[in-house]
Amino acid sequence: MKGFILNAALGHLETEYAELPMDSLLDALDAPAGGLYSPICDYADNTLHDLMETASLLLGVSSRKPSKVIGVHIFSELMAVNSYWLEQSENTFELLKNHDNFLNGITKGSFPGFVAPSFSCMEISPDMLEVSYQSTFLLADIAEGMIDAMILYNKESISVEAVKTASPVRCSRQFILRRYERKPGLTD
Repeated sequence: MKGFILNAALGHLETEYAELPMDSLLDALDAPAGGLYSPICDYADNTLHDLMETASLLLGVSSRKPSKVIGVHIFSELMAVNSYWLEQSENTFELLKNHDNFLNGITKGSFPGFVAPSFSCMEISPDMLEVSYQSTFLLADIAEGMIDAMILYNKESISVEAVKTASPVRCSRQFILRRYERKPGLTD
């Protein structure tokens, strides 16, 4: 599964950022001939982090931007693969609360040994949700991009605040989501 995600991320970076020197990126990552994905490779948990950091250095941008773009892309891929996941929820809060039940069960069955990302949610109020994201592989900025895509998909007005912690881990983060009223005059 890690190789599949790496390959998808690399392909989307190539499509989204035409100015990205792919040969330099693959050389810096010491990738095997033909790209990042190999069915016989065992990828370290930091491989995706290294890909995003190296791409951002070559692009001259913060790694947060391309990571969030990859998150939006992964959400669109998940929509295509498992529409049932989306059909079980009427809004973003429900989608996040149901993520682990509907999506991770399928992932575990299809990719044994892969530790799927987890979204643990606590509803503070009907308009506020605390989300604790954890993964050994998929970066928190990518998860934030996925959350942004969920909000757009559901056509909701929700702010996302990444909570700063004393000792941040690049693949774990806490988010506070708040629903808000759209200002008159703004359209979809």
